[in-house]
Amino acid sequence: MWGDPSGEVGVRTGDRVAIVLANSPELVFCYYGCFKIGAIAVPINNRFAEPELEYTLNHCQARVCITQPDLYERIEPIRKSLSKMDRYYVTGDHSRFNHVLGFGRLSDASPSDMSFPEISEDAVSAILYTSGTTSRPKGVTHTHRTVKKIGECHAEQFHFSREDEIAVMPPMSHILGLTYLLSAMHSGGTPISFRDSTRKWCSIWYPNTGSRGLRDCR
Repeated sequence: MWGDPSGEVGVRTGDRVAIVLANSPELVFCYYGCFKIGAIAVPINNRFAEPELEYTLNHCQARVCITQPDLYERIEPIRKSLSKMDRYYVTGDHSRFNHVLGFGRLSDASPSDMSFPEISEDAVSAILYTSGTTSRPKGVTHTHRTVKKIGECHAEQFHFSREDEIAVMPPMSHILGLTYLLSAMHSGGTPISFRDSTRKWCSIWYPNTGSRGLRDCR
């Protein structure tokens, strides 16, 4: 389980976890938290309006939703229609919302309480949804094996190394953005995730040290 060791909250092996976040370190943590415990990461396009959100959140049958305050405002009006959703975790200041939990609750477990299951490379690791331009969004499944190979092949193709800083400009809910993240992590480099559409500031997470910072990316 990822979260409170009491079992009352958290993400469990096999859970489908809807991740409705803009590019951020928290989105990276969600991906790798799911991968590590055998949950299924389901990143959702953060530009979806309420009808698309309602459809994809129901279609993916997620039990847990992790989001941020401005995006939760789109989810709150459709909560009653999300029959499978059990818990909502919101990053940042979530005090104005009812019946949600803080994102920090997912890291409440101490290291001594953690155990990680053996996970088959053929198990599903993520479901990425298409944009739905010709019909409704479609879920595309990826196994742990394919996720691993995506990172390896892309890093090899572009000769990424530990010294590289890799700008992740596409949304990481899209396969292209996820590919850049996976290849950066595989090579030990530094993924640089742009926080918003202004491309002015980017949030940097250094995987080797766990440190974070901001850089002017104009």
